[in-house]
Amino acid sequence: MTGTKTIRLSDHWECLEGVIPSVGVTAARDGTPNVAYLSHVFYVDEEHVALSNQFMSKTVRNIMENPRLQVAVVNGRTGQALVLDLVFERAETSGPLFDELAVCVTAVASHFGMDKVMRLRSADIYRVLAIELQEVDPGSGASTLPAAIRPNPLFEAVSLSRALSRLDDLDAAIDLVLDRLEHAFGMRHCTIFLADSERHVLTAIASRNYSSKGTGAEFRWGEGVLGIAAEKQLTLRFSCIGRHFLYASNVKAAGHLSPAILREIPMPGLDAPQSILAVPMLAGGEVRGLIFAESESKLAFAPADGQAVSVIAAQLGALVALHESSRERDAVLSALPAKATPSGRQGKEILVEHYAYDDSVFINHDYVIKGVPGRLLWRMLQIFDAEGRHEFTNREFRLDASLKLPEFKDNLETRLLLLSRRLAENDWPVKVARTGRGRVNLAVAGRLTMRQIETV
Repeated sequence: MTGTKTIRLSDHWECLEGVIPSVGVTAARDGTPNVAYLSHVFYVDEEHVALSNQFMSKTVRNIMENPRLQVAVVNGRTGQALVLDLVFERAETSGPLFDELAVCVTAVASHFGMDKVMRLRSADIYRVLAIELQEVDPGSGASTLPAAIRPNPLFEAVSLSRALSRLDDLDAAIDLVLDRLEHAFGMRHCTIFLADSERHVLTAIASRNYSSKGTGAEFRWGEGVLGIAAEKQLTLRFSCIGRHFLYASNVKAAGHLSPAILREIPMPGLDAPQSILAVPMLAGGEVRGLIFAESESKLAFAPADGQAVSVIAAQLGALVALHESSRERDAVLSALPAKATPSGRQGKEILVEHYAYDDSVFINHDYVIKGVPGRLLWRMLQIFDAEGRHEFTNREFRLDASLKLPEFKDNLETRLLLLSRRLAENDWPVKVARTGRGRVNLAVAGRLTMRQIETV
């Protein structure tokens, strides 16, 4: 048994991850005890924890009569347990903590098809009066796993932050972040998303260590853990989940489109993730994107990992914002379009189809991309087919009314980056590459056949 003063809750964060259900004991006014399993006891600070209030009617009634609770929380790796003596302080029905607990409840509800039943009523805050550490009895036969060796996330965040401060190229910055997350932070499976504020979606721009890179795959804001992290501007971390918690909302509605031409790009992801970390990239009060990591291991990401990645996400978000506000630089630095060269009329036929309904582009019957990036690709191919010109500038894109770019915030740089990466990860005979600030080069390896389709 260890005194309260010698135990810090944050040093035992693995007990507060919900890997093993906690057991709580309350008593009614007359002393009648009640024992209930609690899915998760949340760390708030060194003196407070929180419980989600949705189903615990008897527990809640007892707390209203007698505001004392004793709960045992178990380390899912070692089997150690903390016994917490708690007293109820308040119930929160809004704010960041309530939102974070609500996300957890929503994820579980979606998994079991009970989203209309399991709704968070409040986040109940308890003050910690005493803590007792119960070690695992070596003679009990209980198996224990050694603690994972973790890099120092703060040290790595500072190092990566310094490296990012020396870059002004968003493409290089994205690759640098993914490489460091893998090799320095030990986060092997990661994806970086960019936010499309016009359509309210997160779009995958790059990933690591998946069978499919999934550039262009989308999550709607407010759907699934990723979408809610973006909408609420919250860092969300889970240590023991199933794939359905994350991807319940990943199927995109096709509307009245024909099933033969669904505009779908598979989301990169593990078959059975147990730990996930979703960190929004914020700049200027807006969500610019999101960094996502997942692992097949439970308890893969510590609270310090979430804090460190938040630092990196903020800096990467600022770099995205810088590129999105490059309109004036383009007007000054971009020269006139390159002189036309003879159009490629030889080689293997390349069939390019453009659907006016959603500006989706198909190459040789394979779906490539849609929306503004689709319009950009189609327009470049039209000019190349008609004039033979293969070099373009951001300035001319912004002056081209047919592209229907938003006047206030067009996110042109990030959309061109998305298009370039999407084309690069597949064996299509059409590529787009940036050749300098405000300049884009189109490469076509074959003979184009262009087909505009007005109806689906």
